[in-house]
Amino acid sequence: MFNIKRKERLGFFRPADTNNHDLVRGGYPNELKVIEEITIANMTGGALTYRIFLKRYHKEDYGAQNAIVYDVSIAANSQVRVECQWYINYQERLGCRASAGDGIIFTAWGRVEEV
Repeated sequence: MFNIKRKERLGFFRPADTNNHDLVRGGYPNELKVIEEITIANMTGGALTYRIFLKRYHKEDYGAQNAIVYDVSIAANSQVRVECQWYINYQERLGCRASAGDGIIFTAWGRVEEV
């Protein structure tokens, strides 16, 4: 038999504004979330930009210092798939930001492992 692990949805967010938001929060101290893919979908008729952040400490602010992608353009009515291998412990956060409210949907896929 095949041993295929299915990715689960770890985070889903459609920002209603242009502020920074948590997409995936760390779980329990004995868990490690493994982000394997992020899907970014532009639901508007115009090009928009987006940002993705990885905070290593939960009290840290989102900003250029912890941005993974910063003001990347996404075409109208299109989607981008970012393949990755990011690990998030209980104090960390994966964040997102869109250049227009209600225009972009962020979805994080991966798995949760016990440590």
